[in-house]
Amino acid sequence: MKRYIGWFIIFAGVVVLLAAAMGIMNGDYTKALLFLAIGGGLILYGLRQNKKAAYYADVDDNPLTSAKPRITDQKIIDLIRNQNYDPVNLRPVDLNEGSIVEFEMKQWMTERMRVVYWKEGAGMGNRLGKRLRIDHRGEELHIDALYNHDDEKIPLTKEVNAASVVPNLDNYLVRGSFEPPEQITYQDQRFYREGGKVGYSIDPRDYSYDQFKSFDYYNDDKKKILRLESWGYQSYHAWGGDIVDEMVFSDLLPAPKERKLLPG
Repeated sequence: MKRYIGWFIIFAGVVVLLAAAMGIMNGDYTKALLFLAIGGGLILYGLRQNKKAAYYADVDDNPLTSAKPRITDQKIIDLIRNQNYDPVNLRPVDLNEGSIVEFEMKQWMTERMRVVYWKEGAGMGNRLGKRLRIDHRGEELHIDALYNHDDEKIPLTKEVNAASVVPNLDNYLVRGSFEPPEQITYQDQRFYREGGKVGYSIDPRDYSYDQFKSFDYYNDDKKKILRLESWGYQSYHAWGGDIVDEMVFSDLLPAPKERKLLPG
């Protein structure tokens, strides 16, 4: 039924436009102008609803996405929808798929964006952020940024083989919960674990999500970071890189309208 709501709205708009035409024929121009505005607005709104319905139909019919859980907590949905940004002062957390950013005198395209809702842990409960994958001619980097965060230092990482960071990761499942070691030696540096966090990685187009558990590790001066994560049973990912200042990114350009993922 939801797939046809847009058509019902368009039909109502057409009916109102017919009423406007009758008003013109009867010389009631004030009423005709009012009906023209209402009818046109209904048709535009109906077309927008059809576009949304087509997307959700594709998602529902796709066996890879239809089985995914979706966020139903209105507080989380509102938190995502109500994020604003200054278009003349973009920050990394404002990037979306299709956004352009300059780094190390190269132009990078934002190829993937997910909203992250931090559910609990390490003082991050009820916080919202983004995870971005940027690409320059096949080279990929990952950016993690938080909304409403005063600290301008953010992780800039590359994905690495989790088993090369910590072998035998299944050994760190404790009663089904991932609890990696407190210290890791990686590439001749020692890293120290901070508290674990539980988050939702959310696709803002349909609010489908995956839950994961994340652990950040830092070296002695906290200039380098390792991240280990568990995504479901025996599925692990790892990233390694540097803590950088947001100012290393320049010439941030918003995504084209058709690729803007956040609702609104």
